[in-house]
Amino acid sequence: MELFVNNGRKIVLEQAEPDGPVNVTTWEMPHDDVRGCEDEYTITPGDFVMMLNWYRHQKRTGNTDLNF
Repeated sequence: MELFVNNGRKIVLEQAEPDGPVNVTTWEMPHDDVRGCEDEYTITPGDFVMMLNWYRHQKRTGNTDLNF
């Protein structure tokens, strides 16, 4: 999955197998059509599900701006 962020960066999420870890890579804004890798990290399946559940709960309970 590729997400183009409004500040020119790009986020790529990859999962090699079902119920496997999600690898996240963030890419810098392109300079002369080249993007440098900004950060890489892995999210466990359990943490990914927890994030989705948290997001759904916040939206359903009126925290539409996701304020902390």
